[in-house]
Amino acid sequence: QVDRVVSLHEVAKSTAQATPPTGLVSSQIPGLRAEYGFNEVLPPRNNIYADLAKRYMQPVPLLMLVAIILSAAIQQSEWLSFALLFVELNLIVYSSWKSEVNTASAIDSLQDTLAPEIDCKRDGEWTSIKAR
Repeated sequence: QVDRVVSLHEVAKSTAQATPPTGLVSSQIPGLRAEYGFNEVLPPRNNIYADLAKRYMQPVPLLMLVAIILSAAIQQSEWLSFALLFVELNLIVYSSWKSEVNTASAIDSLQDTLAPEIDCKRDGEWTSIKAR
């Protein structure tokens, strides 16, 4: 893991100056990886618990919260409707959140099975290597 951010322009400029027309020599690869890291763009990861909390701020859950508050205020002696609305709200939010978490997990596992390859010139010959 490399802890510094390098601009694409800087890498392209230094690599273009240092790379001969025959491509990189295999012995250069470890040094370049140590200096610049792997050529990859990592997708941003969301906090799944923050996503769960954000789901309560959508229109339907907010309307249900209003209904819960009104149910508690108007029918103070009847807590069953309050409790049922509260459980229903949490079930709706949890089920939508859980389905998104499962979908993200399925996409991640699918991306792990895909092995994209890239054509590059190494040691004067075009070869296909697995992209990371």
